[in-house]
Parts: sequence; C-alpha cells; structure tokens
Amino acid sequence: MFQWGSYWPYVEYLGLYRKAWELNRSLPPGAPKFRIVSLDYKARFDLVREGMPPAQLKAVWHKGPRDEYMARTIIDEFVKKRKKALVYMGQHHAFTRYKIPEYDFEKKSFDGLFAGSTGSFVWRKIREKVFQICLHYPWTTTAGARTHDYPVDGVVDRLMKESPVKRLGFDVAGTPFGELGDEGTFYALGHKKFTFGDFCDGYIWEKPFSEYQGCTVDPLYITAGNLAEAVANLPSAAVKAKIKTRAQFLEKMRWDADFRRLYPDLQ
Repeated sequence: MFQWGSYWPYVEYLGLYRKAWELNRSLPPGAPKFRIVSLDYKARFDLVREGMPPAQLKAVWHKGPRDEYMARTIIDEFVKKRKKALVYMGQHHAFTRYKIPEYDFEKKSFDGLFAGSTGSFVWRKIREKVFQICLHYPWTTTAGARTHDYPVDGVVDRLMKESPVKRLGFDVAGTPFGELGDEGTFYALGHKKFTFGDFCDGYIWEKPFSEYQGCTVDPLYITAGNLAEAVANLPSAAVKAKIKTRAQFLEKMRWDADFRRLYPDLQ
C-alpha cells in the first residue's frame, strides 16, 4: 500500500490484505487462492512541483489516464479470462451508464458530462454483465462544492429510520427506487431527467451518517526511515512543503479522513 500511495495509511484497508492472507493460509494444497488485484498504478507524485504547468503532468500520470488504466486491468485480469470479480473503488470511478457533470462551482460554468470513468469502459465492453452498487455516502448539492445532503432527497434514510432492518442492500435500477430523483444534487446537473436508476444498479445502506467515522490511521505506517519518501510522494506540492515530521504526516492523514470535518452539514 505504501508503494502505491504513501498517503493511504488506513488500518481498515490493511485489514483486507490480512484477511485474504489468513484465508489463503487455511486452504488445502492446490485450492484456488483468494486474490486481491491492484487496479491502479503508482503516479510519479515525486515530480509534482508548485506552479507546475499542465503539460508536465503527463510525466506524473506516466501510464495515461487512471480510469482507462484501471478498466484495462479489470478487462485483462477478469473479463478476458471469463472470471467474476468484486471491484471496490471510489464512486466517481465506478459509474457505468451515468455521466458525471463537469461543473466549476467558482465560475458557475458547466463544461459537459464526463463519460470516462472506469466503470463506463467496462460497461461498454460487457454491458449487462456488470452491476454497479453504490455505498451510502453524502451527495454534493448544487449550492457549492462543500455543501452536502442526503441522497435522493433523503428518501432512503427516512425509510430506514422507520425500518426494523438496520442494514440493507437492494436493487435500484428497474424498481420503484429507480424512479426517484433529486433536483438539488450536483449529480442532476446537465441531465434532462436525473433518476436513481441511472445513477446506480444497486445500493447498500449500513447506518445513518451520524454514526459514520473516518478510517483509522496506522501509526506504524510512517517511520523515520521512510518519511522522506512518503512526503516526496504526496500529490500536493503545498502539503509537501508543510510536512517536516512523522507526527505532522500522520496528523494530516487523520485530518483527511475526519468525517465530521468533511461533512459538518450531515451530523
């Protein structure tokens, strides 16, 4: 994980590798192993400098656009081998049919709809064989990049508040849930009719946002020996210049994962 991104020192993600390792050690000889396949590649963030012109970013993203690269990995590792896979990634990488608005909140300008997410490449390749599931998370509103609200006008949260079931996964596309809209969300921008069914195929609701917590930082992830390398591989030149100690690095990672700080409007 450190070699991919020194800025991802989170215990819960490391736990996935440990569980896969424990399972594989328990399997009988010759049994197929449980695989965790890294989709992304390591960007050259060590080349990032303050005021770096856009033309030089190609050296940072030296293997091309991330979403295209990750889609090729999925297609090569699973689709071409006729294997099934559970793919975990950020929602904006996972979209299949849905196109993301390219909107500048500061300039109030709409630049079209983005159809280059990892999921869209895979969907165009295998169509109905891919099923995109969205995990419950705050949606940005049209009021600003740092404003948030409950998905689909809070319908799912209101239903779950009254339900005896506390954790639920359900189909969206092709069901009454799929017809739900949300005019106030950023995701509706540029779409003549925004519906939940276009946004995702399925949904998982685990708990209300008031119970959400950020990931836990592993205090042993950064050491005196790897601190310089860790700082050099941060994506932001401004952050690189500020971090001088291991304690500062770990505190920045905790700050990045602080759910209460990120979403103060959904407490």
